[in-house]
Amino acid sequence: MGKKICIFGYNFKHWKTQTGIINLALSGHKPDFVILQNWKKLKIPQSTLRISPKDLYLFEPSTLLKNLDIPYIICDHNSEECIQFLSSQGFDLGVILGARILSKSVIQQFEKGILNLHPGLLPENRGLDTIKWAVLKNLKQGVTSHIIDEKIDRGTLISRKQIKIYEDDTLIDLNIRIQNLEQEMMIDAVKKILLDDFGSGSLLERGDYNSHMNKEDELRVINNFANYKNLILEKKNAIDY
Repeated sequence: MGKKICIFGYNFKHWKTQTGIINLALSGHKPDFVILQNWKKLKIPQSTLRISPKDLYLFEPSTLLKNLDIPYIICDHNSEECIQFLSSQGFDLGVILGARILSKSVIQQFEKGILNLHPGLLPENRGLDTIKWAVLKNLKQGVTSHIIDEKIDRGTLISRKQIKIYEDDTLIDLNIRIQNLEQEMMIDAVKKILLDDFGSGSLLERGDYNSHMNKEDELRVINNFANYKNLILEKKNAIDY
């Protein structure tokens, strides 16, 4: 009997939710179920420094899932409804393709845990606005795949990979490259987790948490970006992970 995979995603047009589901299906790991959460207004100030492209062509999640013949429900990921549903299903692995912080009660419902793709190199770059903080702190850009625990951006390491940076890059270029690397690493991580083939599984226990970046720091990112790219290029994009 195959391993059962459940996706956490958003119930609105969302690149990572859509692309991740499609790529898992195409790679032979079609999700058995998807739990979609509706849009919520967050108490986070609007960013003035955009890193995402506009006007992407996306489907409503329900349309996508119906066409792929993947069952789904719509509920808050940390709700009692969600927990009761998960406890009745016996899923092996969860994959986050759109979710806020998941509770311990949700995490405990999965035999092998829940996979997250973090758009930064852990443990040094935890939290929000990781691309911007990496520029401000002169950190390398990349992705970390890990099995989560109840602490933010911690848990069990699967792998880390760095992206290349080019002289003519914009912040949007970096974001797109990181998003694509997340997809590549997601497929590899799912295979490793289902086969219990990810080495010693070291714990991600250190690293300061970065909150949402304020406007003053965003201005510093803009002013530092050229110097940041030169610094990374001088090191010839050496990959340490």
